[in-house]
Amino acid sequence: PVAALLAQGAAPEPSSDHRLMDTQHWPNDLASVIYIDHYGNAMTGVRAAETEVTSVLEAGDLRLRYARTFGEAAADTPFWYVNSLGLVEIAVNRGCAAAQLKLGIGDSVRLV
Repeated sequence: PVAALLAQGAAPEPSSDHRLMDTQHWPNDLASVIYIDHYGNAMTGVRAAETEVTSVLEAGDLRLRYARTFGEAAADTPFWYVNSLGLVEIAVNRGCAAAQLKLGIGDSVRLV
């Protein structure tokens, strides 16, 4: 719909409640997987602004290191990164984190 409006020379209406995606207004971090996208990346409820890039993310018996981009991680290597919402997200370069790491919504995570 947005592309159609732009093609017609019209501007889309801005959302009236942009706070839904503004994580600074969230009351607490949620140290678990809260969403899995269609690529298999596992979003957590942990704000990255509170996290050091030297931290290791533990999910079950997995220990994942930080990568700034997918290209910084070797192929088929799991890692954590900061997503566009400012949250910690788990991914596998050229792979499906949810399937490969057996992650599901509600699984606990911890940064150490």
